[in-house]
Amino acid sequence: MRALPPVEDQPYSFAGRRQQTEPARCVPLDMARHVWDLAEHMDGTAEPNANFLAAAPVGESAVILRRRSGSGTWAHVRIRDVKIDLDKTPVLSLKLRDLGRGTADSTAVKVLDHETQRMVVLGEFYSGFYQYRAFDLREHLEVTGQRTLDLKFYCLGDAAGESKTTQTGVYILLQFLRAKAK
Repeated sequence: MRALPPVEDQPYSFAGRRQQTEPARCVPLDMARHVWDLAEHMDGTAEPNANFLAAAPVGESAVILRRRSGSGTWAHVRIRDVKIDLDKTPVLSLKLRDLGRGTADSTAVKVLDHETQRMVVLGEFYSGFYQYRAFDLREHLEVTGQRTLDLKFYCLGDAAGESKTTQTGVYILLQFLRAKAK
């Protein structure tokens, strides 16, 4: 695998929330610390997500690759049993990298609170979604304190024109996914 270009470690902002760059105030949600599951069935189907996607770590980053074609698929990676103290690190932040040709143009993120069984869509992001995103989970889930969450990360394809989900080899590079202090 070829080396990735260096990442600028500059602060980003989204909806008035600036990226937290102090490591002591962030909890990485990477593959080294959490289970990234492709075995469950894709939404609304009897097919495992692993039939359509593969995921692998690249340092603290992760790459999600389309393995098989399939138009209209909602294949996702489920990040299981993420334990977060929403009083200390309530903000879920993420940044995707645009590496040009082959990079998917759209994605979606859902979060499920185990205790309440409430699932919310944090967002569906279409062309130009590579900027920093941050969401206060207390506002979206209407809960506080220690929580166990699952995150569902979708590779939706191309928002402009013909769907890239019909092609194999399309991928998302998740530069980082973190819980952070406000």
